[in-house]
Amino acid sequence: MRKIALEEHFTTPELGKYVARPTQSDALFADVERRLADFDQLRLEMMDRTGIELMVLSVTTPGVQGVSDTQEAIRLARDANDFLAREVQKRPDRYAGFAHLAMQDAEAAATELERAVGQLGFRGALINGQTNGHYPGNTRLALSCRCN
Repeated sequence: MRKIALEEHFTTPELGKYVARPTQSDALFADVERRLADFDQLRLEMMDRTGIELMVLSVTTPGVQGVSDTQEAIRLARDANDFLAREVQKRPDRYAGFAHLAMQDAEAAATELERAVGQLGFRGALINGQTNGHYPGNTRLALSCRCN
């Protein structure tokens, strides 16, 4: 039986400033940041130690869902997806990806989801909770995918 880990998070150098701080401990948070940015040693060692064969990676919370400028959020999401695609290409037998979407603009999010699944080979998307105070059920954030 294969072990596949879902909702395994990462960050990019540019998105690092948007990472939620789950602790008040500077030392613990530094370790979290180090692990979120790692695709080689720490992550692979943990996967081997725990018997995980495949890890499906997604941007950690809040990602672009916390960015107020819509165009900046769209750019950051696309860049994060390109970054992840490069990491997945290095180890396609160990990593897969969930797209990061800028839900500030539902049409742009749908377009990016199509690109991420169709061109980058991602398995779907993961949306990190609310976007600037609006939850995915809000009609303002309605998303329709035209993915095949």
